[in-house]
Amino acid sequence: MQILRLSDYPQYKEMAAQWFSEKWQIPVEAYLESIQISIDQKHAIPQWYIVLNKDKYLI
Repeated sequence: MQILRLSDYPQYKEMAAQWFSEKWQIPVEAYLESIQISIDQKHAIPQWYIVLNKDKYLI
């Protein structure tokens, strides 16, 4: 299992936004905007993290 900060791994931005949107019923665009801010401003709040299992699936 890996815990990744999205500002360090921006390639997972779309996957993460989709996952959070499906879990919380908030539009994916809202997550994409917030995640992009955390990528552009590495010290901004909030920061986004994801957890990947050994097969690289978001859990």
